[in-house]
Amino acid sequence: MTQKENLDYIAQLVKTIQNILETEDYSVRLAKNGENKETGLLVDTFNEVITRLQEQKKNIDLRRSFVKEEVALRTAEMERTQRDLTLAKREAELGSQSKSVFLANMSHELRTPLNAIIGYSEMLLEEAQDLNQKELVPDLQKITLAGKRLLEWVDEILDLSKIESGRSELKLQPFDIASLLRDMETAILPVVQEAGNTLEVRYAPSIGSMNADKKRLQRVLITLLKNASKATQKSSITVEAQRESVDGIDWI
Repeated sequence: MTQKENLDYIAQLVKTIQNILETEDYSVRLAKNGENKETGLLVDTFNEVITRLQEQKKNIDLRRSFVKEEVALRTAEMERTQRDLTLAKREAELGSQSKSVFLANMSHELRTPLNAIIGYSEMLLEEAQDLNQKELVPDLQKITLAGKRLLEWVDEILDLSKIESGRSELKLQPFDIASLLRDMETAILPVVQEAGNTLEVRYAPSIGSMNADKKRLQRVLITLLKNASKATQKSSITVEAQRESVDGIDWI
């Protein structure tokens, strides 16, 4: 083959490759032209890559189908659970103690399908990112975020039932304040960003530890920031933690 023929052939190969990538039709294979070793090696390499992509896409499709079926099954279970809980609520309204039992049972029943939905959506999100399937990422992120929000509401309902029944107890223990603030920031950041806001968390690296109920304190902070996000649009929200000593007693 002449140099011009080689260049024309390579140009045709590039056009074919672009078409495959745009259409995602991984069943197409490049054909060799003559006995040119260099172009033949290029064709063999690309065909091998296409074959692997085709296998990966097939696996993704199978997993996606499985997840859809699993989500549908879990959704049906949630609907059945919701119907059962509605009936249970009518009976629970006979007394405050029965109401507390109902709320606790509802929280427990909703946790299992919610955790399954969150887990499967996170798995699909990781696979979509690894395979550069950018068009799937936003929807999967929304599913994950919605599931986590619902799980937070379930936890809050469970806490409410404990308070009403007089079984709520504070679990006081020392914990690292910086760790609490980092966890709080991770949990609330999607809510803040959804409202077009920015979040700034300020604290000294040496802020140390405190003795309190970490889980409940974190929920209080998250609730305050949620309310701030609802009342503030496209602005900045700042959380600042400091340690002060008053009459020999440290306060945060």
